[in-house]
Amino acid sequence: MKIIYDLKNISNNNYAVATIGTFDGIHLGHQKLLNTVVEYSKKNNFESVVLTFDPHPRDILRPNEPRQTIITTLNEKLELFEFYGIDKVYIIPFTAELSKLNYEEFLQKYLIELCKVKYLVIGYDHSFGKSREGKFDTLTKAGIKFGFTVEQVNQVYFKNFVVKSSLIRDSLRDGNIDLVNNLLGRNYQISGEIIHGDKRGKELGFPTANIKINDSQKLIPKNGIYFVKVKLNNKTHFGLLSVGTLPTFYNEHNVVVEVYLFNFSQDIYNEELTIYLVKFIREQKKFNSISELITAMKEDKQLGLKIIENEYSQKKLI
Repeated sequence: MKIIYDLKNISNNNYAVATIGTFDGIHLGHQKLLNTVVEYSKKNNFESVVLTFDPHPRDILRPNEPRQTIITTLNEKLELFEFYGIDKVYIIPFTAELSKLNYEEFLQKYLIELCKVKYLVIGYDHSFGKSREGKFDTLTKAGIKFGFTVEQVNQVYFKNFVVKSSLIRDSLRDGNIDLVNNLLGRNYQISGEIIHGDKRGKELGFPTANIKINDSQKLIPKNGIYFVKVKLNNKTHFGLLSVGTLPTFYNEHNVVVEVYLFNFSQDIYNEELTIYLVKFIREQKKFNSISELITAMKEDKQLGLKIIENEYSQKKLI
């Protein structure tokens, strides 16, 4: 897959099947879009192309509000675009000037001149350009004029839920990891560097790796204990993730993200790892004593080991 950050002086002689959007989450709805793009590109021997934005448009359009929390970082999105078979990704810098372009100007500059689009695939509620005028009907008319076809992908449902990024964000904040993973079609992931903590876990018999999250805008799920899979140095481990403010030890504290790996004792400071959230175990709790906390941690571990026993075969562990 070719990734293009610098959009100046781009020479492109290939026709494209394209889609455009922020794609935060690459959830089941986004995946349907991407699969349609790839399918049409193969049928017509065109390039499959994604145009996406960085930073998140909301950060530019609402500068006085807190920055948008994100489900997928740019690097995670790029990995997923490649996984779904996209040939080329254009990273469009989202600026105040860009937000002022009407849909015809945007269409001409980015889709017609840059991509040479022949098929444009959009979601059921997608629109772009100033005042969001670039909707399905107006784009269809523009397609007749400029020689491209617009395909609109219908809503995607999981049970009674419309699959949407906003629902995934809300569910992460609620700790509803089962729903999040079903909406994503994969386990929610966070990545970061292992840093030194206060070493309380080691003192309690549960040595943990404190994680510095790679992207400050990455949405950290609700405080609590989670059963997780961890990818470290190309190997998969299982363990427990703790997200919380350490209430047993402190009245006030920043949120700490730390992971305890089962049957693991190596020194891994400064290593990078990726954590995949599988199940929510319990809420964060302030315990009356250290012994109560240790008892709860032992119970958490037993629950985690039971999940491995019930849901993961030996083949999956490798």
